[in-house]
Amino acid sequence: MLFRSPEVAIKGGVADWRADLYALGVMTFEMLTGERPYNDRSPTKVIMAHLNAPIPSVSARRPDLRPEVDTFMQMALAKKPEDRSPHAQAFYESFAASPR
Repeated sequence: MLFRSPEVAIKGGVADWRADLYALGVMTFEMLTGERPYNDRSPTKVIMAHLNAPIPSVSARRPDLRPEVDTFMQMALAKKPEDRSPHAQAFYESFAASPR
């Protein structure tokens, strides 16, 4: 539930491979910061944050990372599937190109 993309969280939402890239973005965020992008004791609040809250800044939590990592995370955690990477290879290339 904590890695669900916004389109999966919406009742009747249709998901494709971009939902998996979103989940990978959530895991990447957690690996970089040690925290999930949205955290609350209430699962409903977490789901609502995935749907509506701004994407948190990685560099605010990890000032040692370059701002380009935030650009990558904005794309990885985009609320709309069409705003995410067009495919897994592009996701990887975008992350690999982000200076750390």
